[in-house]
Amino acid sequence: MTGRDFREVHHVEIRRTDPKQTIDASVKADGPAAVLPLLREILQGREQESFVILILDGAYKVAAWREVARGMADAVVVPTREAFRTALLCDARALVLAHNHPSGDPTPSEADKLTTERLRFAGEAIDIPILDHIIIIGSGERYYSFGQGGEGDALDMTAPRQGPELD
Repeated sequence: MTGRDFREVHHVEIRRTDPKQTIDASVKADGPAAVLPLLREILQGREQESFVILILDGAYKVAAWREVARGMADAVVVPTREAFRTALLCDARALVLAHNHPSGDPTPSEADKLTTERLRFAGEAIDIPILDHIIIIGSGERYYSFGQGGEGDALDMTAPRQGPELD
């Protein structure tokens, strides 16, 4: 046989440049309130929009996170391939998407809605569901949860709202 022997086994090593990308796996993503402290730590103080994924295991515990895109003060472009490359390598069972709005308004833009729908559709195609997409502002005191269908206050999660975005 000429060329490459395709029976060769390749091992993939994931290298993280930020030691915080490996985290305490006790955080269970069972709603925005559970993951907001982690998202605050990751996104707080950034002056441009940053888009991260939380990689969940089979029990929906956060196994790792990765920043997949960084944009400008008011926009970020998220390549579908980048969002799912690490998820596939980490054997993700589900994802939580998140990004910040340095503007101080967590209301999703039309681009945010389209990105959420595109990534949700891609995740369904490869059996990695998107559980939520959370937009936070500042230190996370206000946020928007696509899974809950609206704005929330991180201190008041007693009346979660279910919205149509991720149904």
